[in-house]
Amino acid sequence: MFNLFKSFRQDNGAVVLMYHRVTDLPIDPWKLAVSPEHFEGQLTVMSKKYRVIDIDELLHQQKQGKIKNKTICLTFDDGYLDNYINAKPLLEKFNCPATFFISPYYLETQQVFWWDDLLNIILLSPELPKIINIRQGNHVFTRRVKEQKINPGQSKELKSWVWDQPYPTERCEIYMALWVFLRPLHITEINDCLKQLKASIGNLTETPAMDIAMSNEQLKDLVCNPLFKAGIHTMTHPALALHTKEEQQKELLTCKATLEQQLNQKFDIVAYPYGNFNDETLQVMQENHLSAGFTTQAQTITRNSDTYTLGRFQVSNQPSKDFEQQLKQWFR
Repeated sequence: MFNLFKSFRQDNGAVVLMYHRVTDLPIDPWKLAVSPEHFEGQLTVMSKKYRVIDIDELLHQQKQGKIKNKTICLTFDDGYLDNYINAKPLLEKFNCPATFFISPYYLETQQVFWWDDLLNIILLSPELPKIINIRQGNHVFTRRVKEQKINPGQSKELKSWVWDQPYPTERCEIYMALWVFLRPLHITEINDCLKQLKASIGNLTETPAMDIAMSNEQLKDLVCNPLFKAGIHTMTHPALALHTKEEQQKELLTCKATLEQQLNQKFDIVAYPYGNFNDETLQVMQENHLSAGFTTQAQTITRNSDTYTLGRFQVSNQPSKDFEQQLKQWFR
């Protein structure tokens, strides 16, 4: 999830596309969502003008040193419900294979992904408290809120804001500060912080139905179609490099074991949450014979690419004409 790297070009090679959501969102600061209409248009372009293959075939071509021209792979991170409801039938319509990188914790608990929960609390709640005060062990977040209520003029600014742009409202700044505060924590700590935050606000907006993961049964149904594969996205979606090597290994291997038990298949391909990894992550990958790792770095894949740091391009909510031009730039 979350492409935090600047794009750059590399000659030749295959392009792996990174999607997260196929739905319409009122606020999308991370640019995670592509509308079903635009997604269908993007698939139309790919199916007519490019060679869409699955991850296994791409890795085979890369190993052989013979990546075919105009090759594309589709990946989805996190396992959102809208992947099953909206993306799956469109992918089937165009006969396009895709890999879905899954964090089983969210499928099992059916709780809202924490970054979406935080967004709904901070950016959509009618009124915030005068002071936000969260404690988690030695970690403390305190912030005085100057504007507790959303005024009509701010609503439009909130909807158009993107994370790497200047903050148009105080709420955007608070959201990013809390996101930075929460991201290094363990999932139980994050949940406790969100519980404290919700208790201080009280009057919360209703959680959008699509902000949860697909169920385990839906995942099983998804991978019954040979077009679709699942992949490892860690158990609870931590930023791996912010944790010990032992914790990283536990996250990766628990995810692997959970998926293998549920789906009765072998899994050895990883997408690093947030694109976040370090040397210890790569050691864990090698020591446990995981075959490939995908980042969020916008790089084409060539025969010389490191199979543990393979690049992907995040797709934005573009109509087909703009998307076609974007693909040409990525392949250039």
